[in-house]
Amino acid sequence: FAFLALPASADPGDVEAAARGVVRVVLIGSENGQPVPVSHGTGFAVTPTRIVTNAHVVTEAAQDDTLRIGIVPA
Repeated sequence: FAFLALPASADPGDVEAAARGVVRVVLIGSENGQPVPVSHGTGFAVTPTRIVTNAHVVTEAAQDDTLRIGIVPA
């Protein structure tokens, strides 16, 4: 059988709604008592209180309890 691949399309409203769920995940440290960014990555919201991100984005925070994880909305 031969299949013809057609271009995918999405409703612009669906794309816009999905984009609102994308967030920046920021690791924050402290230097001289001031917050300083350490690293960052992206994630997406699956509930109002749960973000999915890659392990490499938060591994450093899991190993260093002085670091905090912040979420910056879209």
